[in-house]
Amino acid sequence: MLLLRLKQFLHAHRLVSRGDKVLLAVSGGPDSMALLELFCRLAPELQLGLHVVHLNHQFRGAEAAEDAEFVRQEAAGRGIPATILSYDVPAYRDRQRLSSQDAAHRIRYALFLQVAKEVGAARLAVAHHRDDRVETVLLNILRGTGPEGLRGMEAQRRWTRKEGLFIIRPLLDFSREEILEFLKAEGIPHRLDRSNLKPVYLRNKVRLQLLPLLEKEYNPALRDCLLSLSDLMGDVDRYLGDQTHRAWKGVLLSRRQGEVVLDREKLVPVPAALQGRLLRHALEGLLPGMRDLTYRHIRGVQELAARGKTGTSLDLPGRVTARISYGKLYLFRKGRKKSPERGQPLNLAVPGEALLPGGREKVMARVLRRGEMPWPPLREREALLDYDRLAGPDSLTVRCRRPGDRFQPLGLKGTKKLKDFLMDRKIPRQERDGLPLVTRGGDILWVVGLDIHDGFKVTGETRRVLHLQIQGVGTPDLPEERDDAACSYRRPKP
Repeated sequence: MLLLRLKQFLHAHRLVSRGDKVLLAVSGGPDSMALLELFCRLAPELQLGLHVVHLNHQFRGAEAAEDAEFVRQEAAGRGIPATILSYDVPAYRDRQRLSSQDAAHRIRYALFLQVAKEVGAARLAVAHHRDDRVETVLLNILRGTGPEGLRGMEAQRRWTRKEGLFIIRPLLDFSREEILEFLKAEGIPHRLDRSNLKPVYLRNKVRLQLLPLLEKEYNPALRDCLLSLSDLMGDVDRYLGDQTHRAWKGVLLSRRQGEVVLDREKLVPVPAALQGRLLRHALEGLLPGMRDLTYRHIRGVQELAARGKTGTSLDLPGRVTARISYGKLYLFRKGRKKSPERGQPLNLAVPGEALLPGGREKVMARVLRRGEMPWPPLREREALLDYDRLAGPDSLTVRCRRPGDRFQPLGLKGTKKLKDFLMDRKIPRQERDGLPLVTRGGDILWVVGLDIHDGFKVTGETRRVLHLQIQGVGTPDLPEERDDAACSYRRPKP
């Protein structure tokens, strides 16, 4: 009966496909041994490839070593290859200042991912069951949660986007009692982790003390109520997730290692429920595991985005800072490096190219006849200058700003402080020092992405054109089709 229900559950949730390679996480406890036995019986029919993985976390000394040997023998007895791992999780926990459960979770899934890639498994099957799902929802309520936590465990979730791997929970439809009855009826051996019987960890307290108390004194059907809540919030959360995905494309300006920049003016009008999710999504890459991040922190960032003035900031856990700068909301980890670095000018031959610090972009210079000039230039990546007015330079310099720099923007008769120019253009303070400048001698020819020197603009008398271009390394040349609306330069008169 259990086997038939498992087949139906796998089919209903599309957990496996015929011919899949499945990595089975087997601890040796009753739940994982039921998982192992049931998949062994299903494998021939579904043509599944199976591989067992077990991790000794080194918390329980000889007892844990015995568990590992037990799993090895049980897998061998069924003719299934097994990878038995051991890792000093207590030492890792102490180094990282984590809880035992958090440290074990991180190491377990990191090592299991390596094994999945090595053996070519598309799925990692874990033995969470119906009661685990109930306990998780209740735990999340106790800790304080939103819709994501109320939905609890799902039958399947994406493990890695790049490799297309998934974690599946085939036993979520079965109770702990049903699993134990199956093992007893089939005579399947299993190990008992005595630490699960002690009300030391919070989950154990919920399982052994709180749930029985609530069922006895308040609601005998509490488990069913929590599961219904989980199903309902799963639908709500999936809807909000779709809306968040759509809104994300509109508010994201840039994302790179250690920094996310959001369009403040587009973020603020978003409904608060989606706004909070957008901020959490933005912070995920900056704060792994979202450790110590609370509802209060998210609300603080929302308040900053809505009312903060340019330059105001808010410190978040994990050395993450939220800062307002004009129409942008910056989220970044402190200590990030600017690129290109100040004080390291680059020589740019004409014609030639130079790789900018960081290795992701290069600046290129070439000389064209007027008739070959691409028009209009793409303002953020190109500049066109009168080559002959520059007296035909053999080389230029690419550098960052220095104290006292002055610049003559296009259309201005005299010069102005570069600092004032950048402030007028509302360039955030944290971006100004890293902005590339193309110079010749004391003249700033191009403030990259913003403007060119008025004294060297292309006119009707121009015969040769210096074409400057910023290009990503490994990207093709710019297309010839150009949008006039994207350019603020005035077309030179013939």
